[in-house]
Amino acid sequence: MISKKISVIVPVYNTSPDFINAALGSLYKQTYQNLEIIVVDDGSTVEKTIKYLKSVNNPKVKLITQKNGGLGRARNIGLQYATGDYIGFLDSDDWVSSDFYEVLLNMCEASRADMACALLIRTDEYYEKPMNKPDNTVTDDLLRKISYITNGSVCDKLFRKELVSDIRFDEGILYEDNPFLIKSLIKSHNVFFTNKTKYFYRVNEKSIVLNTALSIRRRTDKIKVLKKISKITETIQKNSRDALLNIFAPILVEKNYLITNYKYRCQIRNILGDNYLSYCKILISDKIINLPFFKYLFIIRNFISKIMSFILSIHNSRDKKYKIIKFLGYEVKMQNIAKKK
Repeated sequence: MISKKISVIVPVYNTSPDFINAALGSLYKQTYQNLEIIVVDDGSTVEKTIKYLKSVNNPKVKLITQKNGGLGRARNIGLQYATGDYIGFLDSDDWVSSDFYEVLLNMCEASRADMACALLIRTDEYYEKPMNKPDNTVTDDLLRKISYITNGSVCDKLFRKELVSDIRFDEGILYEDNPFLIKSLIKSHNVFFTNKTKYFYRVNEKSIVLNTALSIRRRTDKIKVLKKISKITETIQKNSRDALLNIFAPILVEKNYLITNYKYRCQIRNILGDNYLSYCKILISDKIINLPFFKYLFIIRNFISKIMSFILSIHNSRDKKYKIIKFLGYEVKMQNIAKKK
């Protein structure tokens, strides 16, 4: 019987009580029960959130309240208080499968892995979409580790505490988990990847990634994080560095803005070098992208695409029972006849 303790760090900032309840509920129902749940209230100001956190009554939960310092600081505070042998991270509007930590812990223990990575599912009211497709494999080769990484999240993973003892999140910046993950990958020995258990990432319009009010800050912080990643990867072999930049550049570089804004394009080129378009998955030469007419063609194409998606879009509901049809801002739900049969 494995007796290792897992510390799960759950940062909260004005999250809906329903979401927090779902997140914590998924931890209470874990098949592996030796959990320490560290909830870090990052200076919430919404009364419903504050009231809910004060009402949490579970011996596994340790509630820490701090002044608002951002997600990176909240996670670092959680790491300071963590007493577990392993560290996990759960965002307060997400949830995990009931066997999530049991599967990942067993994988780490059986293969002496420093990290275990699960299947990440992007989900909302209507659909579930896998964001990665990990095989059930363990590797100590950096290039192979990188090949299985499709996102910068730390939440769909479990870390051996010794691995992250000297690694911390950058504070006061968005996308702070990207450098943390890359440092962990480079430092780690064995890393296990599995599709046997799931982390559910909720598509939440108020989240840092989707909140439109943060669009300018996101762009600025992405550049800062890209600089950090470029610096971190200077010490590794070129093929591994290229592989990492091929993954993280498309995440951190805004392609539309790259093509339409010369100053932004120069910033990205200064960070990534002459291969910046290749890293960003843009198959256009630097000479063409700098032609004025191409810039305007791209703007027009992007505008037409947005108009068409507003006029009509069709997709399946999450349970595949319905077709969700959106027309001119109106939404209609129709039963899926094929599924009904």
